[in-house]
Amino acid sequence: KVSCSPCNDWHQAFGQKNVHDMAETSGFIWMATSQGLIKASLNSCDYTLYNKDNSIMPKNRVSQVVVGLSGKVNEGLDNSGLIIIDGNTWTLYTTTR
Repeated sequence: KVSCSPCNDWHQAFGQKNVHDMAETSGFIWMATSQGLIKASLNSCDYTLYNKDNSIMPKNRVSQVVVGLSGKVNEGLDNSGLIIIDGNTWTLYTTTR
């Protein structure tokens, strides 16, 4: 978790992350980036970068992020599968070729 203040520091924090997609949940914005998935607070400048070092992600590159009707966050990994985030539970789905 990283804090920045004021929020105009977001450009500096995220500017080099190559944001591919964004989605909003209650109080948060999720960003799919080449370095991982960012969860940023809309109420403060706090954010967390999730990547293969601190989550179940097999690779860092996230191509899409979508919030489903149930509020679950769906993270599309670049040719590596799909992760569904339901609160603190992360589930990885992959296909075998």
